[in-house]
Amino acid sequence: MSEPVGRKVKIGVVGGGSVGLQSFQMFQNSSLAEVAYVVDRDSAAPAMLAARNAGVTTYTELDRALERTDIDFVLEVTGSSQVLESIREKLRSGAEIISHGIAFIILKALEENRLVAYRKVEEDVVGIRDQIAISLNALAGFIQKIDKITDDLHYLALNAQIEASRAGEHGRGFAIVAQHVEASADFAKKIAREIDRVNADIVGVSATLDSSLKQLR
Repeated sequence: MSEPVGRKVKIGVVGGGSVGLQSFQMFQNSSLAEVAYVVDRDSAAPAMLAARNAGVTTYTELDRALERTDIDFVLEVTGSSQVLESIREKLRSGAEIISHGIAFIILKALEENRLVAYRKVEEDVVGIRDQIAISLNALAGFIQKIDKITDDLHYLALNAQIEASRAGEHGRGFAIVAQHVEASADFAKKIAREIDRVNADIVGVSATLDSSLKQLR
């Protein structure tokens, strides 16, 4: 079969059980292929329900589905040799048949690759989260040091103001020093609060990473 140009490959899924549902979901967001119909004698089978919810045609009679000529592949996922033989005998279009065994292997391989990718993402996210925790602890230590320095600066400014008041006219230098020290202390305190705000943002990011990890699991 030649590769279709300018359109999605159309697939008919025969079998509405768990493998049929997996097959249907696999093609839901595909840019290359789409499920044109799902067939199962049980109209309440999982893949049948999913197909109807997505607006995809469903059939309870295999013969009616096989009459369609716009299908490129028929995916037989019932595991029944009789169903597979019936498809081979009655398929009217030039569609190719993918049997249950091949379909199962494809789905299994995709699932294994997905799990490998998830584990890699999980390892990376855990590493990032741990690094964030280390950085947060380091920043918390810096904030404590800044707070200690600002307290010392405020104490020095207070002493300078006291000395300035004692010295009177000769204490103007002390007063100027006190003002600069007080301003430096306030600025340092402001920086500490900004770091606190950044920390809070980082904690929020870390919480989001934890939530993403839970979803991956």
